Formats: sequence, structure tokens, C-alpha cells
Amino acid sequence: MVNEYSLLGWLTLAVLFLTGAVVTWYTVETWRLRREAQLQTELQTRPFLSVATSGRSVVYLTNLGRGLARNITIDLVRIETAFELRSPLITHLGAGEDAMPKWRVSSRVLVGGEMSEHTGEDHGTLAAQILTTPAYSYSMTLTYSSIVGQRYRTSFAVRRGAQEIEVTADERLR
Repeated sequence: MVNEYSLLGWLTLAVLFLTGAVVTWYTVETWRLRREAQLQTELQTRPFLSVATSGRSVVYLTNLGRGLARNITIDLVRIETAFELRSPLITHLGAGEDAMPKWRVSSRVLVGGEMSEHTGEDHGTLAAQILTTPAYSYSMTLTYSSIVGQRYRTSFAVRRGAQEIEVTADERLR
């Protein structure tokens, strides 16, 4: 009789272990599917900012995604050693909308000299001329948030004065 109960006990333990393994596997697969579904939904509703040009002397940001982009910052844009362009925070940009950054332009008069900000009110025209000069290539990085607070960083390589614009990185930040 002892052997019968012992065999039944081992059989019960094996069935219990297999059931636990199947439930664990199913839980992990469900978690993976849920995470993938969330990412797919996010891709459909996220903002996606890009740099665009319209003719000569116009470089602007455009939201190609379906979501609102908030708190848009443009990292310092260095063009060779001659120019630096800065833009203040852009508060928001809706889906399908465009925005012209309010550039501040600094330049170096002498090689190795200090950068000095240009005087005058219209930095936009000067910045557009610099950004679209065919001799210049530069990189531009945008950081922005979605309406739910998810942050993104998109980097671009801009070549031949904005005649070629390539996305070099698009990352989801934590």
C-alpha cells in the first residue's frame, strides 16, 4: 500500500509541476503580447518630428505623426567652426502641423576666437540662409514628449544645405 501512495504522490507532483510550467509559459507569452500591442498602439498615435525644407532659405520642423508633440527642444546646432544656432523651447506642435524655430545665431569672426551672437531682430532669415547653404553639412537633434509624457529623441544628418535629410536615430527615452 505504501508503494501505491508513493507512486500516486509522484504522479500528482509531476502533473502539478507540468501545470505550473504551462501556466508560467502562458503568463510570459501573454505579457509579451501585451507589451507588443502597447508598442504598436504607441507607434500609431505617437508624434514623429522631422526637419523639412521648402524651397531655398526655409528650414522648419514638421510633425509627421498622429500625436501632439510637446516640449520640443533642439540641441545646439554647430555648423563647422563658424556658426552655432540655438532655438528656445517650442511648447507644442499638433499632428500635421509645421513650426519655424525662432533661431538665435552666433558666429566666430576669427579662427579660435569667441562666439558672439548676431545683433538685430531677424535671426530667422540669417539662420535659414546658413542652414540651406549647399556647402554645409550638420546634425540636428530634437527631443520631445507625447501627450502622455513619453519622451523621444530624433537625430538627423543634414547634408548639402538641407538638400539631403536623413534620420540617423529615433529613440524612445525612459
